[in-house]
Amino acid sequence: MRYWLVNSCVQRDSKLMPGHDVWHLEFVDLKTQERRVTYVERRFKNYINWQSVISKYPRGLIITNLEEINGKRINADSKPEIVFDVDATELADILAEHWNK
Repeated sequence: MRYWLVNSCVQRDSKLMPGHDVWHLEFVDLKTQERRVTYVERRFKNYINWQSVISKYPRGLIITNLEEINGKRINADSKPEIVFDVDATELADILAEHWNK
């Protein structure tokens, strides 16, 4: 099972559906530090899967249960599970120590 840091979550205007919101989410694998992205449109059915992640960001979030597509992207139909939720500064300190080992 892979664990991912929610590195960013940015709300933008949708290119697919002008006038609607899309969230661009970036993740970092805790073990390999590889990066992946996904895009979540508010009007799509899968938004409910991501609502808790989007609403809690910018807290320090570690999630799991993400499905990769071609090793480049995260499937927006994934059903992420939050396994760790702390202050972002605290998580940054923990990860800096972890990655410097």
